[in-house]
Amino acid sequence: MVAKRHQATLGPTPSGPFSLVFRDVDHGGPSFESRVFINNPTADETTPLDDAHGYVGSFHVYGDGTGRLVPTDRVLSADTSKYASAPQLAVTTVSLPIGRWPHDGDVIGGVDVEPA
Repeated sequence: MVAKRHQATLGPTPSGPFSLVFRDVDHGGPSFESRVFINNPTADETTPLDDAHGYVGSFHVYGDGTGRLVPTDRVLSADTSKYASAPQLAVTTVSLPIGRWPHDGDVIGGVDVEPA
């Protein structure tokens, strides 16, 4: 299984609760799980899913296999108190397919931070 990684530096860490909004998530390929890590740029499919490694949660996409891009958003809320001392907020997403990837392209178009 080959994971796809998406990394984004989102700027200063928000001072209050925030949500991560994943834009243009591809539903046209296989189903997959995306694991989300904050301030862990080396995260990969073997990284433990715990606070010590920046894991904040995951979301699942149930792809339709048509190959067409169906832009959708996924929202994941985060507890800002864990990251308050970090000057920058960086997000690494590790996407693991159920099956295999039919293309080399990204499965996540972008990620934004919004107040919760």
